[in-house]
Amino acid sequence: MTSEQVRAARALLRWEQKDLAAASGMSLPAIKRLETIPGPLAAQSRTIDAIRAALEVGGIEFIAENGGGPGVRLKSAKAKDKSKMGYDQNYEDGFRQALRKHGFRLKRDYGKDTYTIFKGEHVRGGGTLEKDVAEFIASLEKQI
Repeated sequence: MTSEQVRAARALLRWEQKDLAAASGMSLPAIKRLETIPGPLAAQSRTIDAIRAALEVGGIEFIAENGGGPGVRLKSAKAKDKSKMGYDQNYEDGFRQALRKHGFRLKRDYGKDTYTIFKGEHVRGGGTLEKDVAEFIASLEKQI
């Protein structure tokens, strides 16, 4: 994936860099840095995977280099139907914001449909979002 593809994908989705940062779980400075360097993204594979997954969930389809160069396009309405996956972006966004208020961050593994919650070092991972939400809320209630 190239920085040009990332910028083009954001333009198609009408996302600002901060939107991609929030959707991918990356920092805004990291997104800005990666987009300024032309060509393939100079980042760890997990960073590239997170950005790609966020854009794909947003409705982007990556086009392989097929003689005309790599590209991006919007998925068809049928391919974008997230309801079949039981996906609720508003629910995830709300949970992500609640975590950030307490110094945590959320990373989603779209291939396995699992989530990992971080605070500095890895805190909890590999579970379902509902399980992690329940455990996170329980830990906050103990602090009150």
